Amino acid sequence: MKRFALIAAATLLVGSASAQTVIGNLWYNPTGANRVVNGADSGVLSPDVNLNDNNTRSGGLIVGSTEASDLAAFVVKRGSFDTVNNAVRILDASNGSYLRSLDNTGISGGVFPMNAGVAAKVGASSDASIFLGNLINSTGTSGAGLKLYLYPTDAGSVAPTQIANDALSITSRCGDTISAVGSGTNVTIYLAGNNAAARVVAVSTTDGGGSWTTAEVGPTRGALGIAGDVVGGSIFMKSASQDIVEYDQAGTVVNSTFSGLTDTRTGLAYAEIAGAQLLAAASYANGTSYVNNVYDITNRAAVTTAYTTVQIATPTFPVAVPTNTNTNATSAISIAEVAGKITVFSVASNNLVALYQEGGASVSDWQLMMD
Repeated sequence: MKRFALIAAATLLVGSASAQTVIGNLWYNPTGANRVVNGADSGVLSPDVNLNDNNTRSGGLIVGSTEASDLAAFVVKRGSFDTVNNAVRILDASNGSYLRSLDNTGISGGVFPMNAGVAAKVGASSDASIFLGNLINSTGTSGAGLKLYLYPTDAGSVAPTQIANDALSITSRCGDTISAVGSGTNVTIYLAGNNAAARVVAVSTTDGGGSWTTAEVGPTRGALGIAGDVVGGSIFMKSASQDIVEYDQAGTVVNSTFSGLTDTRTGLAYAEIAGAQLLAAASYANGTSYVNNVYDITNRAAVTTAYTTVQIATPTFPVAVPTNTNTNATSAISIAEVAGKITVFSVASNNLVALYQEGGASVSDWQLMMD
């Protein structure tokens, strides 16, 4: 009883001090060896899903998953073609367990043949598709044309379809970060690179995926996080230790008043839930703490923090979170409403992946937050 009173008091303190909802973690995978669910070690993942390295740069939620009863998560492992890297790994969103890897037949070219992925619903299907991009740089590496692939489903042995292949003469780095805007008939995939001369590449369909066009949009700048609100609308971009900036399609600054959001978070994701426009920012894994914020940007002149994820800090119970410094500041995030609850999935390179959901905080989660 005394322990419950302490937890309740902590909840009230967080709510009154920050005026935001704290989302607890359902599970996290700190090293690829152990999976932690509600504070308890609950098993061992496949060795192919080792996440404690620099090759895990991207991932997200799959709402409409065929493989995992409507909701799954995925991570992209870049690298050479072997049993560990260069594959999209599907995870059960309920507990983080490894389900399967997607077919990588035909994926090739670039500094890395696959680097960043995002899920979106395209066409008439209620299932989510996964879009996967390679990474190119400005040096013209052999076979380094920008490529974008489409997986129509996360289940079965289905090879991806290539929907973009260097349609523009892109001369700067691209493919560090990716996001999807829209659904059904009108969908746009944004790709960006961490290079000062980079442009945003938009790969779009207006016929549900029957055909795709490619264009350069937005500003000339580098970014490790990108998101859009509606097709043809605003583009949000973020780099390490810089404010989030909102641009229009021509690259003109629409809103630079996201002051106070200057931090080392990089990955971005947008969602409109219950009439609120939400922008999620993934944590920069610096080896000490992992906290993601979800901002309510409905009123762009008065941005507030609507949600923050429970802090996963080291040391934790029962498995210590790794303390690997991520000097590249790479991370990714995905946000959705699942069964009426805000759900966040984030990736922190070299360190962990985690899934958070409203109502998911356990006793140990609160202890982690207060450490």
